[in-house]
Amino acid sequence: MSDVPRIARLEISGESSDLQLALQASLSVGDAFVGVYDDRDFLRYANDAFLRAFELKAGEVATFSSIIQDAARQKKGVRIEAGNPLGFIADVQVRRRLLAQPPRQRTFPVDFVDGRWFWCTETLLANRWIVLSGTDITSLKKTERELESERDRALLMSGVESLSDFLCAEVMRR
Repeated sequence: MSDVPRIARLEISGESSDLQLALQASLSVGDAFVGVYDDRDFLRYANDAFLRAFELKAGEVATFSSIIQDAARQKKGVRIEAGNPLGFIADVQVRRRLLAQPPRQRTFPVDFVDGRWFWCTETLLANRWIVLSGTDITSLKKTERELESERDRALLMSGVESLSDFLCAEVMRR
């Protein structure tokens, strides 16, 4: 049984061509997106899902800032409702880069103008590059909204029934 493959720690090394190919292949299917920004915030790599989500094309030049500004100006891709997109970008950059010490990872939800929601993971690497990945959580957000609506309806109904019971009791007392 010595020829049975054993679990290896997931790491890139000089002997990882099979691993690299498997990881690259996994990133090219499905709706989960992945984009890699360099230390100057240029988008250097993006899978097809990322390009679709942010309405970009391979071969274009894009930065984090240009993507956010285009989204705000053209109401496309990620939803940006800030009155001052440049102020929004500056605020986000403080959390993304200025105050962050690599390696660091943070997660957050992002909504898109077409109604989709993604749960994003942003990883700041030691070389100051950022890997942004996102998984579609639109169905979870829909369920969350439905549950909130049902909760609100139940609270309203319980309040109305209590008021009705109170009024009946008052009428009977008189």
